[in-house]
Amino acid sequence: MTSEFGSELELPSVLNSLTTGRILIIAVKNDAAMNLSAKSRDLLESLGVTSAHELAFRNFFAWVGTVGGRVWGEASVFDRRPKKVYQWSSPVTLEMDIPKADHVFSCFDNEDSKEILRASFCERYDGYGNLCSCEDPAPLLYSPVELDGSTIPNVPLVVIASNRPTYLYRCLLSILRQAGGHLKRILVIIDGYHQEVRDLLRLLQVPFIEHKAEGINQSSRISDHYRFSITQAFSHFPKASKAILLEEDLLVAPDFFSYFNQTAWLLDEDPSLWCISAWNDLSGLHVAHDPMALRRVETLPGLGWMLTRSIAQQLLSKWPSRYKEHDWDLWARGPEMLSGRECIVPDVGRTFHFGLTGAHSPGLLHAAFFSARPVSNLPYVQLRNVERMMMSEYEADIYHILENDPMYINTTLHPCDPQFIPKYTSSGRPVVIFIDMRTFIDYF
Repeated sequence: MTSEFGSELELPSVLNSLTTGRILIIAVKNDAAMNLSAKSRDLLESLGVTSAHELAFRNFFAWVGTVGGRVWGEASVFDRRPKKVYQWSSPVTLEMDIPKADHVFSCFDNEDSKEILRASFCERYDGYGNLCSCEDPAPLLYSPVELDGSTIPNVPLVVIASNRPTYLYRCLLSILRQAGGHLKRILVIIDGYHQEVRDLLRLLQVPFIEHKAEGINQSSRISDHYRFSITQAFSHFPKASKAILLEEDLLVAPDFFSYFNQTAWLLDEDPSLWCISAWNDLSGLHVAHDPMALRRVETLPGLGWMLTRSIAQQLLSKWPSRYKEHDWDLWARGPEMLSGRECIVPDVGRTFHFGLTGAHSPGLLHAAFFSARPVSNLPYVQLRNVERMMMSEYEADIYHILENDPMYINTTLHPCDPQFIPKYTSSGRPVVIFIDMRTFIDYF
């Protein structure tokens, strides 16, 4: 997993989530050193990997040990001869006999049916951290309070999942621990039939539906699963006028439901709106600082978003065939579907994309686009000027900004020209850049 840039970021969380007493095997398939940080090397060394800091590009090694216990064996070959990038070190072979442990009695209560189920789950699976800890086991059931003055008690949260159970567990924890995150509103839609995912959700008593997506390629299968998930969001909750969609590799901010509670009414009052999103594509660490601020954008940000039943019906009525090559989100962002409508986004995001394995999220993309994102860490934020997000009020505010002595950028210059944006600008003075969008591709 460390041969690809950015993927190494997941190594510490994986190693730290392993259960004490497990047999751990580490081996190099292609290369493990190029993107291996000093932090990860220190972590490997703490496990007992003596060669962690010596490992070089395309060196091979193998290691076997007990998590929190002894090292059973290590083999490494460090070929330091000058070589071209396509050459590997000599192969390594590691053989050993590990004595079978005596039966270890479960540390969980064997008279509690839920704890018996936990013991069975933790004996079979790993990578869940405190869920399987004997010293400080995580709760199996959470009892979050309802939001004060909630206007969205019947709005369901549909988590779109596949076969990434440890991701799903992290996602669900961030939901269940906050006000409004009660089980009665949650539904997980699983792409495929995966025993570990099923066992996890049964352990946590989270409702789920399994679905085998179809399509001519990976993108069309993802689209088919998303279509099914939107359908189920409103058929499984027939009284719901709105629904929130979330992917399994997202963590939600502590005020995730509060954010939607304060903004949901806009979808009822403003027909120019397409969605309310918890994610902002442009919310970088260097520009996003105000958790109370909202924006309107001419796209579908996704990654945690609310839509109405009527918008869902419009989407589903035109959804591309599963036998046609397409990406559902690019299609949904197109001018034909948006029809001039916009979405509300926060200045500081309410979701964080942590997934490093997935169809469209390789390590490099995650490191470049997803990792440097601010997320609100406050349990409640009073959003500012929510009523000004209505189309007429928002347009009036934009015109006011444009009339308040802004700096207009010279767009005859190339965007890469050092003078395109002047180096010194007055603090707080708005900067205006005009862009020309003439073709369909300009929307992307």
